[in-house]
This record gives sequence, C-alpha cells and structure tokens, in this order.
Amino acid sequence: MQNEKGKVPLPLIVFPSLSLNDSGVVENFERLNMYSKTFSSARGDKNAKLIVLIRHTNSYDFPREKFSSLDFISTGRGLFSLLIGALRYFKSRNTYPSTIIAGDPWKGFVVAHLLRKYIFKNSKLQIQIHGKIFAKPKMLSPKEILKFFLVKKSIREADSIRVVSNFQIEEILKGTKTNAKFVCAPIPIDFRKIPNDSYAFRQGIGFVGRIHEERGLELFASIVSELSRQKVRIPIFVIGDGPRKKRLIEVLTKKGCIDDVKFLGRLSGPDLKTQYSRMKILLSCAPEEGYGLTLREALLSGVMVIARDSNGAQSTREDYQSGIFLYKTVDEAVKIVKDIISGDKTYTSATKQRSEQEIMDNENMSAWVATW
Repeated sequence: MQNEKGKVPLPLIVFPSLSLNDSGVVENFERLNMYSKTFSSARGDKNAKLIVLIRHTNSYDFPREKFSSLDFISTGRGLFSLLIGALRYFKSRNTYPSTIIAGDPWKGFVVAHLLRKYIFKNSKLQIQIHGKIFAKPKMLSPKEILKFFLVKKSIREADSIRVVSNFQIEEILKGTKTNAKFVCAPIPIDFRKIPNDSYAFRQGIGFVGRIHEERGLELFASIVSELSRQKVRIPIFVIGDGPRKKRLIEVLTKKGCIDDVKFLGRLSGPDLKTQYSRMKILLSCAPEEGYGLTLREALLSGVMVIARDSNGAQSTREDYQSGIFLYKTVDEAVKIVKDIISGDKTYTSATKQRSEQEIMDNENMSAWVATW
C-alpha cells in the first residue's frame, strides 16, 4: 500500500483495453481533456490533472499534445504491468489517486478494484454506467454472464457511481444493493459537430452510430423495408461502422431493400457536421438510450428525430419538446416519416435549446469532477 500522507490528491481513470483502432477513441480523450480542464479550474491549480492509465502498446503515435490537460501512465500489456506502472508513477511523484475511476464496469473495474484493494487502499473507487446494464445474459455466452456479474460486483464495491440519466439510478437500485453515492453527469455535446447554417432543402434519413446489436438493426431493416414497400422515396444513409455491419447488409439484402441504403462509414467531426446540415430525419432504433447524445446532436442541428420509445428518448423529448417523435412499431415509425415528408410535422428553431444545453453541460461537468 502506498502511503498518501503529504501527497497531492489527483484522480486516476483506468482504460486497460484501450485500442487506437477503436472508433471514437480520440473523441473520448478530447472529452476527458475537457473534464480535466474543469477539474483544474475548480481546484484553482493549473497543474491539477486527470491521470489516464493505458497500455503502452496502444499509445504509440497517440496525439498527446492535443490533450495537454491530461497526464498519461503508459504500461505493458499485462495486468501486472498496469498495476506496477500505476504504483511507480505515483511513487515517483508527490501525488496519490484520490479517486480511481473505472473506464468501464468490466475490465476497467477489475484493474481499478485491484489497484484499490492491494496498492491504494485509501483511494475511492468510482464506476461509470452509460446505458442499460441489467439485461439478462445469454445463458450460452460465458462472456455475457461474466460481464453481468462483474457489473453487479462493481456496483456493490463502488464508493460512487456516475450515470448519464436519472432513471438509471432507480434501475441500478432495483438490480443491486449499494451504498454508493450517485452523480448524474451526461456526456457533453461536442458543438463542433453542430452546424451553424443548414441547407434550405434538407433531405434524407440518417441512421447514425456504431453498428452493433444495441442499435436495433433488425428493426431498422424492417422500417427501411416497409418504406420501400409503400414506395416512400427518400435517401437513407447509414453513418458509422461496427462489428455488425456485415449482418446489417445481409438483413437488408434479404428484405430486398439494400439498394435503398447508402453506407457512408464513420465520419469525422467536420464531415458529420456537413451531413447534419443536410439531413432531414435522424432515425434511432435502439431499444434503450442512456442519455440520447446522438438524438440531441441531431436536434441541435435542426434535424427532426424519430426515436424508438425508451427512457432515454423520453428524457430527450422532455428537454427538447419540439422536433422529436417517438414510436413503438414499424407502422408508427413509417407514418411519422410520411408525415414529416408531407409537412404535417415540423420543427422549430434549436437556438434556445442550444444555450440551455451548454449551461446544462457545464453544470454536469462540474458535478462530476466534484466527486474526484
């Protein structure tokens, strides 16, 4: 155990399986850099930084100069290397980890748990929950079962839990007993993606985000198929990439509507900004939304949103009210698309929502860093 007497307390966040090949990794660190700036400002010390523990093999060519408000601990690939790397870092400096934050409630939690249990015994442990976590695991998948029980253990052991929507607190307390303190701190909007101007003639439906099962791919394909069957002519774009892209293409092909969809891949911030300025509708098919970040980005860009009914989508509608329409069935989604095309549903300006979102984001960032 490291003795923290007389040392400066600084937060440590753990990413044991970070890969630079993962989509959105730089964007993730840009957000962390922003959080760290907020922490430094609140502390009144420009040298107070969020420390990030990552694997050395994944940190080559990483643009660290972009993240001057962060400090990095780079280690070898193994679990032992991560633990020793963190110990050496703090022993060589006049600091100790006030709070150890798990980058995820699985591998990140395991490393954070071991750091707290065997090395930094007086540090606080914090986990983050960004989405729905208590779906029943697939009994034939050991990986899913392990993740399910790791999440439960992380919740029981955490001193504090960061969530992105208040409804998650009730959901967590129903699933597991915990004495942890909760802080609701949604991910802030990256306003560099939000266009200041838009095309007078918007067109097209966008399906935006990582292509994996949690996006509701089968439902998306069914909606596209029904639009095609009813001869609703509107361009449809899939913006993103992911492990289930091949499967989505197979389903669309089987339904006979693959030619109605154009895959644009994962777009950079400026390119996504351009698409938001041209897009008429964002279609979300995710069965669960934690906060609805993409929904909010679209609404702030003047894009109308058709979202599958969920707690997160309802929360977004409460905050924005205009421009977002919820559905439960394929027929309901198709009807909303047709109403928007015909002009029966419209969207007022997002100017007011933008200023309110900026205030909310600043308050949320301050609330989270206060727990460090």
